[in-house]
Amino acid sequence: MTDVDAMARLLRDRYGNAGVVGLSDAEVEEVRRDQSVAELPREWRRFLSLMGRRAGGLLFEDADLFYPHILGIKRQALDELPSLRGRVARADDLVVVGTCRDCEFYVVGGPHAAGSEVVRYIKGEEAPSYGWPSFTALLRDEIDRVFRAEAGLGRSADEDGKLEGRLAKGFGRWRQKGQL
Repeated sequence: MTDVDAMARLLRDRYGNAGVVGLSDAEVEEVRRDQSVAELPREWRRFLSLMGRRAGGLLFEDADLFYPHILGIKRQALDELPSLRGRVARADDLVVVGTCRDCEFYVVGGPHAAGSEVVRYIKGEEAPSYGWPSFTALLRDEIDRVFRAEAGLGRSADEDGKLEGRLAKGFGRWRQKGQL
């Protein structure tokens, strides 16, 4: 079982099976073709198959990482981010996993990422401004944010206290990056 599997299970426990919905193999393949890559990053592919349509309370603060809205975002990112387009020799070496208000793009691969690192590009900036060591780290960050917000609104953890124990096992904070 992967970390993405564990997060999907945690979200299903909290929001029910109807609240966490993945994509079919055909839909995942549609996303791969839309991204124009031979393979999707392993973590992101697993995310799509388990919760690519809906992931409980995860909203990513005005960001869209869910199907079908993710279709076409790579093309959009390359069109709207000259700094990214100018530094990418071949667009088939990066994947755009999400967008926020059509001015921020979450990118795996490309000129600034090391391995499966996710970096956030903001329209008008030359280099990415934030990064996460992996797509899983980005998910952990969002789960942490949502659960803390719910706790602040008086929503309690699951009855047996498992939620708080799982949160304590390392949901990380996103890190601000300098020039990448």
